[in-house]
Amino acid sequence: VFVTITLTVMALLLRPAPARAELTAFWGFSPSPVNRQTRGFSIGASKTLLGAEFEWANTTEKTVAPTAPGLKTYMFNGMLITPGRKTQIYLTAGWGRYRETLGVVENSGSTTNVGGGLKIRILGPLKARLDYRVFSLRGTPIVKSPKRFYAGITIGI
Repeated sequence: VFVTITLTVMALLLRPAPARAELTAFWGFSPSPVNRQTRGFSIGASKTLLGAEFEWANTTEKTVAPTAPGLKTYMFNGMLITPGRKTQIYLTAGWGRYRETLGVVENSGSTTNVGGGLKIRILGPLKARLDYRVFSLRGTPIVKSPKRFYAGITIGI
């Protein structure tokens, strides 16, 4: 009886922290094969150590020499996040779809990504976010393993 009462009281008092939703707008660049602008947004939710997000990103096409394809990605990512009040480090991996274009050439298919970054609290629910990702495009893309670095602003909602 004592064990049952103790476990019940602990379960009522030690509830997990509620999940927090975040919205991020970001801007950055893709250096592979040449520097091009990337911008996008993500929306996600996280608890103390785990999170998930949907992300959309668009890397611009470069049609003058040296050329580089444009890339749109639609990703579902899981995250492993360190606890922290001011700064959080995270690792991420995900799966999604891509569409790559260069002039009239268009390729699409599935893709995976791995990466990581930092979330740095600025004020209240506002955070700066720095992120690096490596993609692995399936099918017959022009660039099989594009990389991306971005900085963004995240707000807890």
